[in-house]
Amino acid sequence: MPNHILSRSKGASGFMDPEKIVNSFGVERGETVADFGSGAGYFAIPLAKKVSAKGKVYAIDILKDSLAIIDAKASRENLVNVVLLQADLEKEKSTTIEDDSVNWVIMANILFQLNNKSSIFREAKRVLKPAGKIIVIDWLPGKAAIGPSDSSRISPEQIRIFALINNLKEIKYWLPDPYHYGFIFIK
Repeated sequence: MPNHILSRSKGASGFMDPEKIVNSFGVERGETVADFGSGAGYFAIPLAKKVSAKGKVYAIDILKDSLAIIDAKASRENLVNVVLLQADLEKEKSTTIEDDSVNWVIMANILFQLNNKSSIFREAKRVLKPAGKIIVIDWLPGKAAIGPSDSSRISPEQIRIFALINNLKEIKYWLPDPYHYGFIFIK
């Protein structure tokens, strides 16, 4: 994955541009992606376009309202490859996704919201195929002018520990914008 693509993944506002980031991951047509904590579909919709109708995106969130927003966006864009799952990612196997069945898991801006952060890494590893990849994007500590409080943010070092505990290998670290950091791990 070229470094220059990841270093230029900001949108016009200075925030990360989800389409540029999705295009830089290496996600291919026909692949299956699980968006953990998908919210309103910031990544789920661009991912669904990227994998095409031959692929699948699981949009997973605990809130029904968020999933309804994604459903409306997917319908508006004629995306038939988005599967909505309401799940508590802090509970084992709550996604109901089969073991070893997805190529990619993305966890963007969710870790600061969880009490049991280890559980989401275990669930990601469970659903990933061998050599599947996890994308983690979260808020940089010390940049609390926007986003969650600094005390809620997870440091990159903490993410590395969760990955190590789950036998995930780090293959990339980058800064998608001035407020976030990102990792790619492989199973």
